[in-house]
Amino acid sequence: MKKTTTLLLALIVLNGFAFSNSSFFKDIYGSPGVTFGYTFGVGFNWGLELDLGLAHFDNEFGIFHSGASLSVSWVKQKRNYHNLITLNLMVESDNYDFKIGYGIVRTARNNYIYSTSGLNLDMSFTTDHAATPWIGYKTFRYNDDLWEWTGKQYNSAYIKYKNQYCLYCEDDAKFTEFKTAE
Repeated sequence: MKKTTTLLLALIVLNGFAFSNSSFFKDIYGSPGVTFGYTFGVGFNWGLELDLGLAHFDNEFGIFHSGASLSVSWVKQKRNYHNLITLNLMVESDNYDFKIGYGIVRTARNNYIYSTSGLNLDMSFTTDHAATPWIGYKTFRYNDDLWEWTGKQYNSAYIKYKNQYCLYCEDDAKFTEFKTAE
């Protein structure tokens, strides 16, 4: 209960900062992506994600988008796979993104499905060039007593390829400045 309360407070604070200077639903975009990486002490991982930018805001640090992110990833461990599903709040700029949210990890063994949940943190960055992949670090924190399969928290380094598509933009020229190939 304590972790859930802390998570909700963190999400409220993050959204408060993100939306305080924003234009809600001014520039709405979708950003599908694919990730490949390694979960330390466990094995290789790969996944899919979808970022949905709902608010656009400018401040002295630059142009930012805020919204929600859904990701699904798989981690290969010895003879079985672990499936990690996360729902996050996101803040993103041209060169970095930060996500915090809630996740569930599941695995199947002997006709049973085992699962646990926890806090997900995800940070990634890229260069100004559109062809450069994003490089990131993701951590998933859960209660050790409830998950026996890895014996370790999920800490992953990854590369991500994604592209942004404008779903609704008042000013198409402004959106194309956000991330375009030169």
